[in-house]
Amino acid sequence: PQIVVGNKVDLATDEQLEKLEKYFTERGYQYFTMCAPIAEGTQEIINAVAAKLATLPPIKRYEKEEIPAEFFEKNADGKFTISVQDGIEKPEWLDGVEPFVQTVMEKLSYDKEEISVLFCSNEFIQELNKNYRQIDSATDVLSFENGEEYEDEEGVWFCAGDIAVSLDMLPENAEYFETDANTELKRLLIHGILHLNGMDHEPEHIEKGVEPECEMLVLQEKTLKALETEKIISI
Repeated sequence: PQIVVGNKVDLATDEQLEKLEKYFTERGYQYFTMCAPIAEGTQEIINAVAAKLATLPPIKRYEKEEIPAEFFEKNADGKFTISVQDGIEKPEWLDGVEPFVQTVMEKLSYDKEEISVLFCSNEFIQELNKNYRQIDSATDVLSFENGEEYEDEEGVWFCAGDIAVSLDMLPENAEYFETDANTELKRLLIHGILHLNGMDHEPEHIEKGVEPECEMLVLQEKTLKALETEKIISI
């Protein structure tokens, strides 16, 4: 039963006190009276409260835990399609591409974007380069901006576009830049994502041993450096 305490009993008549006691006890309460100024009745109340507390289960204490900062950080949303040209064997590292693209999006604060990445041959990317840029030669990466938007139950999505990466050119680039395939693949993906988000670097191109000057290539190399521990291809 719950405990009810009537204070300032010295100001009430005996009849009033009897009515109060009857009212509460009939409803299943433990009823006590007290007079605070002279501490009359306090010991009985203390004893009753102590007895009540003794029937409760022990308090479970938890050690303080530090909440990781990333718990409060919003992860960027994205819809990504990663594929390989028909007739080309799927690289063993292909499943690592989407997580890396997601990481780049978060690093660059791009959100709610749809991106597709196609890995292809030199012949395929040369044909794309010829048809869309009127340049009849293979290249390492091409980006095709879409720019449309649509809305669903998750919000407004930006159709960023498509990226094509030449698997044949990847090791050639890595050799030229005197780096590994993992680093070069990350550079090409970052490059493509920046293009899909409206950035350009013409006429400047990244060159071995030359610090880039244009905004896009500076951001590309800065992002690549920030994500140097990320792995797509295991060395």
